[in-house]
Amino acid sequence: MTDEADELTKHAHLVEDAVARGQAALAAGDRSEAARWLDRAHRLAPADGTILLLLASVAIGDDNPKAAELFAQVLVSADVLDAWLGLATARFLLRDFTAAGAALTELLSRHALRPDVAALADQVARATGAPGWCGLMAGENVLAVSLASPGKVAASVDGKPIGDPRPSRPSIGRDQAPPRHPDLARPGHDDRVGTQSRLTLPPAWPRARHAMVTTGDRNLLGSPISLRTIARVEGHVEAWDEGLCGWAWCPGDKDADPRLSVHVGGIRHNLVVTETVDIPGLVPLARPRAFAIAWAELPAGREPMRVRGRDGRELPGSPVERPDKDTIRDLSGAPPSPQAQCDCAVAPARRPGMRQWRGNGTKAVILVTHSDGGGVERRIQSAVAFHTGRGRRAITLRPSNPPDGAVVVEAPGLPNLRFELPREQTALLRLLRGAEPVEAELHHFLNHDPCVFPIIRALGVPYDAHTHDYAWFCQRVALVGRGDRYCGEPAAAACQACVTEIGSFLREDIRVAALLERSRDILFGARRVIAPSRDAAARMTRHFPGLTPVIIPHEDDGALAEPPPIPRVAGTVRVCVAGAIGLHKGFHVLLACARDARDRALDLTFVVAGLTIDDQTLLDTGRVFVTGPYKAEEAVGLIREQTAHLAFLPSIWPETWSLGLTELWRAGLRVAAFDIGTPAERIRRTGRGFLLPLGLSPQQINDALLNVARGRSLLPIRRSSAYKPSH
Repeated sequence: MTDEADELTKHAHLVEDAVARGQAALAAGDRSEAARWLDRAHRLAPADGTILLLLASVAIGDDNPKAAELFAQVLVSADVLDAWLGLATARFLLRDFTAAGAALTELLSRHALRPDVAALADQVARATGAPGWCGLMAGENVLAVSLASPGKVAASVDGKPIGDPRPSRPSIGRDQAPPRHPDLARPGHDDRVGTQSRLTLPPAWPRARHAMVTTGDRNLLGSPISLRTIARVEGHVEAWDEGLCGWAWCPGDKDADPRLSVHVGGIRHNLVVTETVDIPGLVPLARPRAFAIAWAELPAGREPMRVRGRDGRELPGSPVERPDKDTIRDLSGAPPSPQAQCDCAVAPARRPGMRQWRGNGTKAVILVTHSDGGGVERRIQSAVAFHTGRGRRAITLRPSNPPDGAVVVEAPGLPNLRFELPREQTALLRLLRGAEPVEAELHHFLNHDPCVFPIIRALGVPYDAHTHDYAWFCQRVALVGRGDRYCGEPAAAACQACVTEIGSFLREDIRVAALLERSRDILFGARRVIAPSRDAAARMTRHFPGLTPVIIPHEDDGALAEPPPIPRVAGTVRVCVAGAIGLHKGFHVLLACARDARDRALDLTFVVAGLTIDDQTLLDTGRVFVTGPYKAEEAVGLIREQTAHLAFLPSIWPETWSLGLTELWRAGLRVAAFDIGTPAERIRRTGRGFLLPLGLSPQQINDALLNVARGRSLLPIRRSSAYKPSH
């Protein structure tokens, strides 16, 4: 198994574990814990609509605005009955009856009626003043009709009247309580559709367009019913050596077994497909069925076989030619798997034309960065927005991901272009010159081909060099060496020994001395070398004597508003860690603290608002919960939701800024951090936390966290405007 495949397998196990824990908590009646685990599962697999449905269903009755938002998210990309039902229920409980009626109308008009819809439909009809509701019963050709008051029903299919209109008594009791939430896991539970009128549709209804149901001159909720949508059959068919095979289902009537017909000339063969099968790529809670039919069971003839659904449309793959001996596929007597029949082909990538990139009179700024995301990417997005706001075109150069020597050129509103370096460096230089650049910013060169530097300098424009980490002089990037510890920034000879022994994170083969020489040339040729803090500037000057970086903080700590306090939960002390926690961000420190808390039975737990390099190992301690990744705009809200007593920044390297620290402060938490790097500088300056010696043991760290959380101790913070790094 490749490393990539192994990572995918591990990730899938994490998702499955989170879902299983969420469902177990729900079964035990702990809805809060269920929501916590299902939210983690959703963050790990945001494209999985089934997980999103589960999370939304848990929120009903406890957090109806969130439930409505989550159900609506599902419906953006998938027309799913359970999502419409959940959305209608959440809106009803929010007393937004008009919106609840709109959601219910979509459900009834596009999906077959399930028994658990009836009670909600009755109450929404009454709350909105609708005359009643109607729906096509699942798996049948019968319309169910419920009126809010006695009256006559008129129904038609494509304009032609059907049935014998007759009175329908109301099925709504005025003393009924509104539903708490639908049971999404049991579509056949005890609600009954037994008091409504029923109208039988003509046999050819699956090929009709719509059914209208009215009383007086008013449509019932759900009318007009889109019969074409409910009857629609999706699937695929193909030939194999023994016959026909494929899969089919009815998205608007998912519990109905699809009825298919095979036509050869004037002969018809009918079949009902019942065997459920898993087909990737379908909407959440889909129920496709597989089929395989031997040639001997099919009508004889040389004409192509046409396979149609109940709606009269042919399945993809139809018509099918009966293969002769020379064209029969060798499938060892077994039909191809339904998964293999799923048409998931992706159009081959095409290199976009370069005409759109020709200069249009707008001056450009070139930004060079890596493709690893994180804090650097957030700074890049800020820079792009800044330059765009000034009327300039921001052009970003980042290495391909995964890195293969190519560079991808991006600009807002233009197609991305890919250049193979160093082979196409002349073409890249021609493109950039044509964009009329006026300046450049060097943010990061990780995974770039070294020819990027001479390309930028050949443009002849001033450039700024930024300090986001220490890749300018450290091939390990973050000054973390043997034993995953801060290296102390030794002389170049020791750095070379470190790289020789444990490797470099730079893609190129370059010795430490050569890296220092190249960086010195680039840095001293820059218009400005920009560092976000005094600590970062001092470290750059230490390794490049004579360099005078300009200090421009990423944010103004003094302008951070003090948020309202986080409601404290009595009992166990909960400590929040934020961000993506890798080795240099203190993963082993956090793991050791969690194990110590477990081994000493401390009243202490940790929650990571983010992700780590090994969630499972942390979860297995029983003292750490990991939420999963988050979007930048979600950070503060997610941190506050953890109801932590304080925060811990376990980073072991001298960070140049730390957006995680900012997010923790914005969430209203005081932060414990090691006395190293810019975080220590910022905590000293603001007083929003306390500092720990870098070499503390896990036992000492935990004791300090507990003491601070309980108000028994606060380590003094030295305030100094002339702070210099102590490590």
